Amino acid sequence: MLRGERTRTAIVDALLDLLNDGVVDPTSQLIADRAGVSVRSVFQHFEDMESLYADMARAQGDRTRELFETLVDSGSLVERIDQLGVQRSLLFEHIAPVRNSLGTRVRTSPALRRRLDETGALLRAQVERQFAEEFGHLEQPAATGRRSVIETLDLLWSFESWERLRSEQELSVDEAAATLRAATLRLLR
Repeated sequence: MLRGERTRTAIVDALLDLLNDGVVDPTSQLIADRAGVSVRSVFQHFEDMESLYADMARAQGDRTRELFETLVDSGSLVERIDQLGVQRSLLFEHIAPVRNSLGTRVRTSPALRRRLDETGALLRAQVERQFAEEFGHLEQPAATGRRSVIETLDLLWSFESWERLRSEQELSVDEAAATLRAATLRLLR
């Protein structure tokens, strides 16, 4: 049993390592080679690639859990914005290689889609907690009401925005975080 668990973990770690290395569509052969097992062993431990990706998503969640838990949601508005900037910079830089390597697989994999949806909901809840005081002062029906501001902040602080700032606009980590902090401050003041 223990040996089987070690092998299963080695296979999941191999997949994560390949994705972190930028391999966009790792084959079962590549995964097996990296894990030091046979392709047959991969499919003895996983029914199919979807079940392997489901375990990989859980393992990635375990690896990043601490980054989600570091967010401090107290202090002045500027301090809370800064805390969110620090937390998201660390988190998004850590997950970027895997997220980018997954490419279109995210659209076709129920397990990956579920994990991204769960992560998105967690990130949104963090934004709502981080700025709850400011949201309490917003009017519901106005165009700049609570929902509109929450939706805008959720978009601003998303991985997709971060990736655009870093990859397409070629900003440094500090510049990307400063851009998001400035936009948030303008929106909430």
